[in-house]
Amino acid sequence: MLPKNRSLFKSALHRVKEFDPNVELTQVTGARDWQAAPALGPRSSDAALQAYASMTQTASLAQLQTSMSGLTPEEVLVRLKIRGPNLLSTVKPPKWWQLLLSILPNPFNILLVLLAIISVATPSPSWSTFILLIVMIVISCAVRFWQEHRSTVAAIRLQASVSTNVRVRRQARGGWAEDVIVDEKTLVPGDILLVDPGDSIAADCMVLETSSLQINILTSLTGESEPLRKTSAPQGGKEDCGLFELENVLFMGTSVISGSATALVLRTGDDAFIATIMKQLNKKRPLNSFQKGIRNVTYMMMGFMAVMVPVVLIVSGKVTHNWAQAALFSVSVAVGLVPEMLPAIVNANLARGAFALAKKKAIVKRLDSIQNLGGMSTLCSDKTGTLTKDEIALCHHVDPSGEKKQEVFQLAWTNASNQSGKKNSIDSAILEHSSIDKNDPGYGTKVAEIPFNFETRRSSCIVRTPTNKLLLICKGAFEEVSLLCTHVRAGDTVVVLDSNRRQELIKRAAAFNADGYRVIAVATREIMDHDTNDVDPSEGLDSNMIVEGLLTFLDPPKDDAKASIQRLQELGVEVK
Repeated sequence: MLPKNRSLFKSALHRVKEFDPNVELTQVTGARDWQAAPALGPRSSDAALQAYASMTQTASLAQLQTSMSGLTPEEVLVRLKIRGPNLLSTVKPPKWWQLLLSILPNPFNILLVLLAIISVATPSPSWSTFILLIVMIVISCAVRFWQEHRSTVAAIRLQASVSTNVRVRRQARGGWAEDVIVDEKTLVPGDILLVDPGDSIAADCMVLETSSLQINILTSLTGESEPLRKTSAPQGGKEDCGLFELENVLFMGTSVISGSATALVLRTGDDAFIATIMKQLNKKRPLNSFQKGIRNVTYMMMGFMAVMVPVVLIVSGKVTHNWAQAALFSVSVAVGLVPEMLPAIVNANLARGAFALAKKKAIVKRLDSIQNLGGMSTLCSDKTGTLTKDEIALCHHVDPSGEKKQEVFQLAWTNASNQSGKKNSIDSAILEHSSIDKNDPGYGTKVAEIPFNFETRRSSCIVRTPTNKLLLICKGAFEEVSLLCTHVRAGDTVVVLDSNRRQELIKRAAAFNADGYRVIAVATREIMDHDTNDVDPSEGLDSNMIVEGLLTFLDPPKDDAKASIQRLQELGVEVK
């Protein structure tokens, strides 16, 4: 809904102008404009992000005319009207005429056009040959254009039906702040974005508050896998450092490995830094094996023509002494060397494959990909949601000897309930399985936490027990957690985790795995108060722990999973 004062809304639109990429940024004095650049210099994503990174949080919020409580719904609508949706133009579908122009310059089509022109340019023009070649070109291009245009329209509809939601902080009508779930397309500069483990960053942001935040930035932008730790400290005095070295800036397209944060949205859509990279990557699509094959066949035909036509022309002219007839005969030889129906036949077969896949709810945007699909030898697919229902449920909570034990579940519930941010599937399964009162503090009150990390595959929390002791509770993948344990609980006593007991524990976990269960280990350790006073409490605390027990989870298979696997095996596809 637009603001009630339409004149104010129109004046705001007229007052705020879009930046031209070739115009230098100027700093606004007096009444600040949220679109004004934060610093002098050429307008570029990296320059603006460098400037924001050196500013204090208060200055950045003032620059974008927002607050920690977020924007009002009316202000979001105004900024969305000015900036447009948070989309990259590089992923927008091509127009129909652009698609048609991309189809026409096919090597084989160019060869046929050349032959068609030669057939009417020589003496005694052969219009029947000209018409035949042009018809073959039209049929070939029409089949490809129809299929790819139809697939593009279907892909647009599919993308419109799928949306990615993000969590933001907005001002409610009473003036108080509330966390709401919105479509990432509606993000605008000045929004307060809340990120959790596993989230994909939907815009270029500045970190305002953070809790052990690690971003997998280099995997998305440079191909490397080393995560970066992010902080909320201003990066003043680091103007000469690289853009990726700014510790308080989050980039669109990167993902959160661990931790959580509150961030200020700086740039969206085509203003984001990744947009400049996407434009460079999408300039020209490399040729696939099928296109290279068509090109090589065309070159081979042209080579034959370059050799045979002059030879036929010279030999026929010398023998008959009728050079006009010899030229016509040489053109006929050139036309005969080229299979005019080949483009139409190839495109018709590819279109037939695309139509068959369409019946199975698969969209083929480019016909050339059909050949790549047929030449595939190995397909890697995640089973979650494909063969399974993606509904993880807690099945067992046992001690190291395999006996059911409520204390193991109580420890796991305390860990899961004290994880901040969005709960992952394991935490959700534990909390949903629980019959414990949500107000129950469990083993104690939370003091600190070590968020889940996709590399270490474990999460921990530190609680203060009723006896005023600090207890670290860790849960995570069995392999990783068990390697960090030196003792194991046997009944009411704690014994050393020697090689024999470790092997028994490994066999018990392997038996659960063989039955299709996912095994999570639960471990504890008593720590001292001074251990939590470090700047980074996550370093070394979750070690030398005691194995308390195991949790098992199951993601049940879909009803038709067995039939699907049997059908794949009948088709000669091995499922591993």
